[in-house]
Amino acid sequence: MGPESIHQHGYQTEPDLAVVASGRDANDPHTSIVQHSDSTAPHMSQHGDNGDAPKPLLVGSVPGSRRPSPMWNTKWLHRATLWGFCSLFAAILLTLILLYHFSQTNRGLSTQEQSRHFAWTYGPTALFVLILGGWKQVDFSCQILAPWKNAIEGPTTAESSLFLDYISPLPPARLWAAFRNRDWAVFASTLGVLLLRIVVIFSTGLLVLTPTMMVDNNASLKTNSEIVAKSTALVSTDDASMEYYGILNHELVYSYGTTGSVAYETIDLSSALPNSTITTTVEGLFPHFDCEVSQTTTSSTWTHYSEYHLDLLSMEVTVNSSLCPPFSAYISGICQPTRDTCPSRIPVLDIEPNWSDNDPCATTWYIFFAQLSYERNEGAPLNSSRGWNVQASNVSGVMYTPSYSIQPLNITVSNARKRCSPGAHHKSRDT
Repeated sequence: MGPESIHQHGYQTEPDLAVVASGRDANDPHTSIVQHSDSTAPHMSQHGDNGDAPKPLLVGSVPGSRRPSPMWNTKWLHRATLWGFCSLFAAILLTLILLYHFSQTNRGLSTQEQSRHFAWTYGPTALFVLILGGWKQVDFSCQILAPWKNAIEGPTTAESSLFLDYISPLPPARLWAAFRNRDWAVFASTLGVLLLRIVVIFSTGLLVLTPTMMVDNNASLKTNSEIVAKSTALVSTDDASMEYYGILNHELVYSYGTTGSVAYETIDLSSALPNSTITTTVEGLFPHFDCEVSQTTTSSTWTHYSEYHLDLLSMEVTVNSSLCPPFSAYISGICQPTRDTCPSRIPVLDIEPNWSDNDPCATTWYIFFAQLSYERNEGAPLNSSRGWNVQASNVSGVMYTPSYSIQPLNITVSNARKRCSPGAHHKSRDT
């Protein structure tokens, strides 16, 4: 192939063999010696129309070839790979948005057990670690090709091409260096690595197991108590009175179905789901009392029972009220020292109805309270009244007229603790 042919196709020939040796001459230390093995090797290039400037080689061309050879490029920077990562990141963002939407709409994603928490805790983390591994290959390819990219774009300094190092610095320093050098490919890939590392750290908290309130507005429940208005019903109140005394003085909690101001129908919690909170409307009984503190006196007597061979104590209480004539009754349930083991001091509480049919005392009740002290008389038999000295102190009495109203009541009951929080009530029915 002659020079005319080389000129026609526009390729520059190279010497057959060239040896470049750099050294220092003894007389001139700044001298560089360049030796060629063939000093007569031709050096021909294509000239332009004016014949005074050489044209550059075609990218990827081979001297003496008519067709340029394709340049090598890493598969991590192929257009399909980069579009694949962009699609993957967009899909992950869309998935997170949908997960958040359905989690808020459905009050959670699904019901899980604590024993399988490794699946939802580290499953997303494993996925993001794999994505980070692939993206780091893209980042590494951008780092090693950045100097060559700067060199092929035209004349540049050695710091921007030959000496440019994006491999050694840490990601934050590499990010700043890429921004300063305007190497946006390295800047974008390094920023992606940093963001993916942050995502990997926080991905363990992406899915968490938390108690979630599930609402069922059509649940069927059963009641195990019912409030019925019966004015003639007789109810034993001794146990309730002692329980109320324990609540006031010994910090006992109210039993299920009662609060400080209302008694309500109770829900059969066995028919409800475990760990559920039930909100419903039941009937509630609201008591009302018209009270008056009365003058009270006590008197105690001993009665001998020969069949039992012991003496039993009885205590009579007399109440004087401005509304009703004097009322007397015997306190029931007192401790008998001749038969029982009695403490030295014990409170006594008794509630008695006024059995009179005369108004306005037909519906009145009396509450008696006293403190009894028992003192042993040594030398006398235990089963005899002589062996005990019983005194009543702090005697007080209250006369009251009870009434009540039955009203619909909104309650919230926790199936775990059986504690109730009554809500607003309305539509009262006084009785």
